[in-house]
Amino acid sequence: MKRMEVEYIGIYDANFVYPNEQINYKIYRESCFFKLEDKKVFLFGVNNASKKFILSYQSDYRIVRILENDSSWWGKELLGISIASPDSIVGEQDAYKVIICISDYKPLFEQLKRMGVENIGIYDAEYIYPEEQINYSSYCQSCFYGLEDKKIFLFGVNDYSKKFILSYQSDYRIVRILENDSFWWGKELLGIPVASPDSIVGEQDAYKVIICDSNYKFIFRQLKRMDVESIGIYDANHIYPEDQISYECYREGCFYGLNDKKVFLFGANCNCEKFILLYGTDYNVERILENDPQTWGSQLLNIPIDSPESIVGEQSAYKVIICSTNSRAILLQLKRMGVENIGIYDANYVYPEHQINYESYRRSCFDELCDKKIFLFGAGQYSERFIALYGNEYKICKILDNDPQKWGKELSGIIIDSPESIVGEQDAYKVIICARDFIPLFWQARKMQIAHIGIYDIDYVYAGKQNVEVTVKYKEFQPKKYHVGYISGVFDLFHIGHLNMFRRAKEQCDYLIAAVTSDEYVRGHKQCEPFIPFEERVEMIRACRYVDEVVGVPYKYAGTVEAFQKYHFDCQFCGSDCANDPWWLEQKAYLENQGAELVFLSYTEQTSSTKIKALIEEKLV
Repeated sequence: MKRMEVEYIGIYDANFVYPNEQINYKIYRESCFFKLEDKKVFLFGVNNASKKFILSYQSDYRIVRILENDSSWWGKELLGISIASPDSIVGEQDAYKVIICISDYKPLFEQLKRMGVENIGIYDAEYIYPEEQINYSSYCQSCFYGLEDKKIFLFGVNDYSKKFILSYQSDYRIVRILENDSFWWGKELLGIPVASPDSIVGEQDAYKVIICDSNYKFIFRQLKRMDVESIGIYDANHIYPEDQISYECYREGCFYGLNDKKVFLFGANCNCEKFILLYGTDYNVERILENDPQTWGSQLLNIPIDSPESIVGEQSAYKVIICSTNSRAILLQLKRMGVENIGIYDANYVYPEHQINYESYRRSCFDELCDKKIFLFGAGQYSERFIALYGNEYKICKILDNDPQKWGKELSGIIIDSPESIVGEQDAYKVIICARDFIPLFWQARKMQIAHIGIYDIDYVYAGKQNVEVTVKYKEFQPKKYHVGYISGVFDLFHIGHLNMFRRAKEQCDYLIAAVTSDEYVRGHKQCEPFIPFEERVEMIRACRYVDEVVGVPYKYAGTVEAFQKYHFDCQFCGSDCANDPWWLEQKAYLENQGAELVFLSYTEQTSSTKIKALIEEKLV
């Protein structure tokens, strides 16, 4: 047989590993996801691996098409992705990457190389890729870390962001909601504006973006590409550590603001029973909320028990007090219901408002008032009474009240304004709380860092004139029976009877206060016009040497009780013509119960203002 002279000859051994087969496919597998974000993605192979890739990453990457050598698949779809021939990418102008999704990837790799495809990745469904190793759990657990001193941007318009806002808006500074869907831009969610994620580019202040979306991986990578450093992931079903941190605040603020609100107790148990027994008369306990349907419709200490949902749509201001040891779960339940005002009652806790020595603030109400501006807190009867009794003695600048409807109006000629209106006040001042339910106002004033606070109690007997220093006006140096004496009247047409009464009263006391009733009082109670106006009557009595101090009597608060509470005298003097009057006998009994006395001085029958007026009118006629 003639030999063939073939110059190039090779021998193929199927069991031999050739150099061109030594391609490091591991690199292509590990770099499968490298720089996918800015490229079109073509998957190669119709199988379970490509299915898994689509299900796992369709929301993260732009999967354009699936390539398949089997022509029977061309023109069909897999999970909404169109299938076509590998040749369909020939001439593709945009940057792209082909991901091989077949376990027998080598022939497909060589096919792509022959087609001139440069950017190739190999997807192994069983392999854990580096980008899947991000510890998203740590971003979830640290969601609330460092939020106190930062602006907060929520990412995602959905139920997660709604829950976050409802639960934490009062705790943190939520500035904006970021959303990829341009439909939402310019709108609001629960009062928070929605904008493009790019709106935070160039943000100068410290901030943190909280991802509020179940598809957090894609958004996380998006934020990383935007160089956002501070990221958190909010899981609405996760119980965060700071949900426990706040419990102390809810417990300490349990009684704050209860006086002007309906109170709903949560939990029909012994703690709830104790709250009702201790505070049921102090606060408006409307209902008990309970998750157990078997209790609905029954009562606990005459308070009806109902479902928590019964307060949904409640129009009046209210606060829910949790009376259960499982306070955390109930707090989260209430937060999900959108309840804003919540307190936690701990039957074993000593609450701050029960430790404050309110008596000292009441006792020192009038201390150091002369050199300060005075702001009354509470536009009600207490303030009206304070102004009537003390308005001429102290500089009352304003009345503070929490009700916006009263702002700008007046009470007894004093303007009513918001408590915040005194923030930044430069002059020395004191706030006098004028309300029966003074505790919440006291704590509000304390939180406003008001240094000087007093509590005015209309039922309290103040020191009054007990500490007055007596100046000797004449040479009667004998010890007196009483320290402070008080006498009131119209004192119209001043005559010898008035003078004798002042002299006899002064003989029995160190310091005599003469109270002159107003013209308005004379018209209302005497049904006549005074001959001498109030200001002139005051000046005439002031000129009497037996009188140490002359004061006016307010029209509305002219009784013995009000006078005693203000001046704390030891004895009130009155004409003997009133000795059998039932009203005066009641005042006598009141003073004796307070440790004071009412003394009836003999009446000068031959001379009286009434007789003088009758003679004048007779001669005029």
